[in-house]
Formats: sequence, structure tokens, C-alpha cells
Amino acid sequence: MTVQYSQKYETIKNVCLDAEFNTSPICHQILASGRVSFLPYKRPMTKKRFFKKYEYVYDEDLDIYICPNEKDLHYKTTNREGYRVYESNPEDCEGCPFLSKCTQSKKHVKTIARHVWEADHIRHTSEWHAIYALKRASEKSA
Repeated sequence: MTVQYSQKYETIKNVCLDAEFNTSPICHQILASGRVSFLPYKRPMTKKRFFKKYEYVYDEDLDIYICPNEKDLHYKTTNREGYRVYESNPEDCEGCPFLSKCTQSKKHVKTIARHVWEADHIRHTSEWHAIYALKRASEKSA
């Protein structure tokens, strides 16, 4: 029975799931199996009137985030939950005109966390749009 199961599913290349499955461990398992995960957009859970995470540019080559005021947030540590933590330089933030839209930190430090298995970039591909449209169409016909 195990042989039939593995043969039946080993040709699957793409996995299209609902938003509740958009967790780092699930994404990691899918990517580790050599497949691509196609997950819906998950709205940022940022406070109103504050910059959202996507408004900070992640530079993969330098492994830094760049804030809307063009200052760098550098890697500081990886926490126990598997998030890489990036922090700004308080001297850059102290006189920043965007400080009130960025952080409420009394030390004037902006912190961004990025999970080591984060794979949100897939959502911005044309392939994602095509595959997710098929998923939606199949849900409507069911």
C-alpha cells in the first residue's frame, strides 16, 4: 500500500493551499520535498498608520532590510521560533521624519522578523496567479 501511495503522489510538483496553511513549517516541508507551495496572500498584521513589512525592502545579497527613509536594518540574531531579527541603528531613527509611522520603541529601534523558511516571493510570480486561479475555479464548481 505504501508503494502505491508514494508512486501516486510523487509526480505532484505544485501544492496549492488555503491561507490557514501558510505557516513556515508547512512551507518548509513543501519546499524540502522539491515542490512549490502556492498560498494566498496573508494580510500583514501591522498596527494602523504604521509601515507594513513589505514597505521595507529586503536585500537578499546583503541580508538587510532597507527602511522607507533608506536606512539599513541589520541582522542581529535568530530567535527560538526560527525568526531572523533585523534592527535599525537608533541614531538613524532618532531624527527620522517617519519615526511615528515606523516604531513606538522608546529606544528608537525598528525591528523586523523574517522566518528562516519564509517563501512569500512565490506569490508574486505569474505561475502563482495561474495556479491559484485554477484552485478558485475548482472550488466554485465543487
